[in-house]
Amino acid sequence: MADLENEIEQQRVVAKEEMESQNNRAEDNIREIRLYYENQKEDGERRAREERDKLNKKYYQLNEDWEQRLREEEETREEERDNLTEELRDKEQQFEALIQQCKQELALKQQLNESLESQLKESKALHETFRA
Repeated sequence: MADLENEIEQQRVVAKEEMESQNNRAEDNIREIRLYYENQKEDGERRAREERDKLNKKYYQLNEDWEQRLREEEETREEERDNLTEELRDKEQQFEALIQQCKQELALKQQLNESLESQLKESKALHETFRA
């Protein structure tokens, strides 16, 4: 019986050692999994930051490009407006000059008309004088 108790005790010791060994392996596996998880989490966060930074950079670049285009478009419109304003001033000056020219021609024609009417009256008066 003592042998049986001895053998049972040895089986208990072996079982206890195997359980401790399995517990140690399980704890090692858990540590490895946690370490793997932490590494994956850090990698994911790093990639997310890099992607966010990349997208932010692209966003700011696109935004700057659009602002530049808007500024250029605004400058072009301003130049066009200035050109049209200058063209309008030129046309107004030409129109004013034409009006002045027409007024002068009208005044000359009125003088010519008055002169011709005066000559006609004189001719009629002379004609009446010779007829009499």
